[in-house]
Amino acid sequence: MESENSVERLGRNIFFLYPSNVIQTEIIDKLAQQEFEVYSIRNHKHFINVLEKFPYSIILADIDEPLPGGQWENFIRDILAGPVTKTLDIGILSTSNNVELRKKYLYTLKVSCGFIVIHSDLKQTLAQVIDILKAADAKGKRRYVRARPDSETMASLNIPCNGRFIYGTIKDLSIVGFSCTFDVDPLFEPDAHIDNIQMKLHGILLKADGILFGSRMESNVKIYVILFTNRTSPSELIKVRRYIQVSLQAAMDKLLK
Repeated sequence: MESENSVERLGRNIFFLYPSNVIQTEIIDKLAQQEFEVYSIRNHKHFINVLEKFPYSIILADIDEPLPGGQWENFIRDILAGPVTKTLDIGILSTSNNVELRKKYLYTLKVSCGFIVIHSDLKQTLAQVIDILKAADAKGKRRYVRARPDSETMASLNIPCNGRFIYGTIKDLSIVGFSCTFDVDPLFEPDAHIDNIQMKLHGILLKADGILFGSRMESNVKIYVILFTNRTSPSELIKVRRYIQVSLQAAMDKLLK
């Protein structure tokens, strides 16, 4: 379990429970592009079983979606009665602006992140969600969300070196840069500029330019750290963020199985 200091440094996980397709595409994806660590959850029973692993989470429940096997009020009571209730926050999403419904969640159940009405103007809804997340210090001191690819979300790259391309595997990735290993050590000079990096992120192809930040040894394996330069197209960085979201979601789905 993480300490409060580490959570403040790393930020908080944001879980959307049973989000609609509109929330998925117009809210969750856009939050990911703004460096919030956000997940979509569609198995509430398994989720509540692993919630202790994420004691400082923010949970946003889309109560317009029918809850399999029970009612939303009972499920939220179960969460609030759990061992991590003092450190997590819960908010409600709904297209309904019913006064009694709002009172039930805000004053009877006492959810801490409010009752967010989903407007037809989704930009307004997104702005409300962002305001709530900022108030809950969702990012903490973390500036960038980071993914660590596994075999299911494979991330690789090719770089030009001495007239040929050298294959590498990405170990760690954020919008700022990545760490990687190579099949053949390219023997980069300090501060080397690396142009025309060809990356493959779980089927997503992109090109980037980088600069060597440094290297280290781990278990007799040399790991290079490369930062993206401003010559990398913003459209390519959008692909990086999308991949990070896919990778994190895949890891969460595996945990919830």
